[in-house]
Amino acid sequence: MTLGAGSFYPDPKFAFPRAYIYGIWLSFDLGSVVIWDENRVDFTAPGGVVTGAIVFETRFWEWSSNAYTLDFAIVESWYKVSPSPAEIPLPFALTYYTDPGNALPYLVYEPFSTGGSGAFKHVMPSAPGGYWFQFPTV
Repeated sequence: MTLGAGSFYPDPKFAFPRAYIYGIWLSFDLGSVVIWDENRVDFTAPGGVVTGAIVFETRFWEWSSNAYTLDFAIVESWYKVSPSPAEIPLPFALTYYTDPGNALPYLVYEPFSTGGSGAFKHVMPSAPGGYWFQFPTV
């Protein structure tokens, strides 16, 4: 596992209930290819020479009512420059953010090596059916 240095806002130990997080917002260059597979994101930067991955902690990714800190959420953040197979740590910023357009909370991942002109949003797993109280119908 390769993990680049993280910068966290508002703080690395900022704790929040996982149930509050609606989704992940990735900030990559426009033209990047982003593929989600459960808690893993594979990306290819424009031009296809740079590829990489971001992996979220499985316990964080699955829906729960547990509280986590920002520095717990990501377990891998790296990239490769073709043709080398070496994983290079990818420094990043991770921010707890409430979208003013819909008032939904996201975690925003921004790698330090890109301008981040494109936004890729992904909805995280939600509560299983029957978890929340159902109001009786009248």
